[in-house]
Amino acid sequence: MSILRLVCTALGVALPLAATGCSAAGSDAAAPVHVASLALRPGATPAPPPTGTPLEAAALRELGGWDPVKVPDIWGLRRRARGLSGWYHGVLALPPERGEWSLLLDGAWEEVQVFDGGLRLGGVSSEAPSPPLVYPASHPVTVPLPAGPGPLDLLIYYRASPAEIGLLLDVLAGPSHEIAAIAHRQDLLRRTLPNALGLIGLVGGVMALLLARFTEERGVRWFGFATSLWCLASLIPAAPTSPVGWLGSVVLHGFVPAIAVALHRVTELRRPGVEAALLASVALGAVLRAIAVPLLIPAVDLLWWIANLFVGLYLLPLAVRSLRVPTATGARWVLFAAVVLLIAGAHDVASLVAGHMLFAPFSLFAAATPVIAIATAGAIVTTLASAVQRVQGLNTELELRVEEKRRALAASWARTAELERERAIAAERERMMRDMHDGTGGQLVSALSLVEAGEFRNEDLAETLRAALADLRLSIDSLESGPPDLLALLALARTRLEGRLEHHGLRFAWEVEDVPAPPGFGPEQSLHVLRIFQEAVTNAIKHARARTIAVRTGVVRDAAGRAGAFVEIADDGTGADAAGPLRTGSGGRGLRNMRRRAEEIGAECTITSSAAGTTVRLLLPLDPDAPHGATRLPS
Repeated sequence: MSILRLVCTALGVALPLAATGCSAAGSDAAAPVHVASLALRPGATPAPPPTGTPLEAAALRELGGWDPVKVPDIWGLRRRARGLSGWYHGVLALPPERGEWSLLLDGAWEEVQVFDGGLRLGGVSSEAPSPPLVYPASHPVTVPLPAGPGPLDLLIYYRASPAEIGLLLDVLAGPSHEIAAIAHRQDLLRRTLPNALGLIGLVGGVMALLLARFTEERGVRWFGFATSLWCLASLIPAAPTSPVGWLGSVVLHGFVPAIAVALHRVTELRRPGVEAALLASVALGAVLRAIAVPLLIPAVDLLWWIANLFVGLYLLPLAVRSLRVPTATGARWVLFAAVVLLIAGAHDVASLVAGHMLFAPFSLFAAATPVIAIATAGAIVTTLASAVQRVQGLNTELELRVEEKRRALAASWARTAELERERAIAAERERMMRDMHDGTGGQLVSALSLVEAGEFRNEDLAETLRAALADLRLSIDSLESGPPDLLALLALARTRLEGRLEHHGLRFAWEVEDVPAPPGFGPEQSLHVLRIFQEAVTNAIKHARARTIAVRTGVVRDAAGRAGAFVEIADDGTGADAAGPLRTGSGGRGLRNMRRRAEEIGAECTITSSAAGTTVRLLLPLDPDAPHGATRLPS
């Protein structure tokens, strides 16, 4: 955790320096002056006197052991071995005519005190009250400078924290309003910006975890987990010696092994031994970090970072290999972040080991920290864009397939409809041929037999031809279009047969009421009803010696409430012994035809005969759910 605070603090110094562009010999009287070098006396040095007591600056300066150092200055491991405190000394030339000026100190420490010769100007101490989980040095320290001409005899007492690498990153003097603005900007860059980027990265990591179940890319879950670890650690400003600080350090160092596992998944590498070693390194570091005394915590952290650098070198070929995986759309972002962070981390670790910044006057790793959030966001956007493209491609392909299926179904439906039409025409043609053969054809054959025999009466021949003509007309009447109507159908039959009745001295007694047509009543059912009606009338003409044929219609219901429409043809003739043949399944051809036609349309035909005449009753079920031929309604 200490190195993370170190690099974030260094980033807060680099940008203000770039903005001011000042050196120790600033030519502009109103421009801030940056102290580039100081003399340092580390180790066993006199502590500053209590507040209010003059400092014997001359005696302190006369002590030996002063070494020149450049600012920024790092309290590395070798210097910490000599001691955690020391004095900085330097002469700061200030403009002779100046207004209200202040001095800005930035870095990481446990205590820092600023003196002008023997006069204490200000500072911050670990004994000073501070918010929970926040160090006194979490903010840049500003102290007012005394008015008046002349150089500033600058003495700075510095004491590093036992659990952190010490830093004196910047010493800057300038007009108070500019120093306040720079301090505010540094605070934003050191705290607000890293926290904002850490929060963005954490949101991106969580999003990656949530999107892992919806993407084909392997390793997305581990990438999201690793990013969440890193960003979560950056949001924990706890003391290194606290349990929360320990947890933050473990989470932070677990970032690199998690990335390694993620790349294993992306490249489909099966390396359980390597993954076990990575897990063991995290566990070992966590144990050493937990048992280390505060003075050794920076050493443990530094060794841990060096180990992660070697893991980073292992990651580079994996990241390059992931570019060849077609589904790894975010691999370029991972490779970019891995290269940048590896170079920056190597520079900063080497600087800590050497005790001074090597190639850049600030932390490259701190400057590259936003790369993680940027790479995560870029990988998520790339993954989503790839997913959207795949979905659009699938939608286009699905639309093409649907259109092909639609055309195929339309063609199949057209073929089926044509086959059904042809089948219906063939069935209707067959029915008409059968009925004409049984009806009109039979009548014509009878007439032809009479003529060929030469023994016939004109009346018999005329009667036979009239019957054939009536039969043909009934067949044509059954094909009438329009909604089914039993009364209209019977009226047509009456029109066709009434001439025959008058010729034989009979008449119709029409006693009908409106009745609904049965379900599915069409031309075939109409023809069967007309044939039964014609057969009943013909039997009355030929055999009953009746004077009147009564036609009745109505609706009846059985005990279960099922309805049926009946058509009744009754004559007042001499009657016939019809009940017996019907009950035994025998009888004349006409009676059998009537019963067969009734069964074909799911109806029931009953014939009763007595001395008062013969009654033919056709009962048509009106219940569409009734099984064929199963409706038995009272007569």
